[in-house]
Amino acid sequence: MFENERVKKLIDWLIFVGYASSRKELAELIGYKDTSLSQIENGKVNVSSKFVNNLSNLDSRINKSWIMSGEGEMLLESDINVQNNNGGNNQQGKL
Repeated sequence: MFENERVKKLIDWLIFVGYASSRKELAELIGYKDTSLSQIENGKVNVSSKFVNNLSNLDSRINKSWIMSGEGEMLLESDINVQNNNGGNNQQGKL
């Protein structure tokens, strides 16, 4: 998977989980114009470290190495509380 494809996947995830409702809104949130974001997604502009830092500032689980090189997973593992539907007991889990 190329850098721009990883960026697309991450942007789709960020929108899916609710950081923004659209690509335009996400671009504004990280300090870019929607046209600039589109150029990065389409591979017309290289992914810069500034862009990666701005994206990863949205969620501490975002793996910068994965964006730049494809190494590892898109999200770093982190402890989360998972609510059990059987009685509402919280369980510690890994993402």
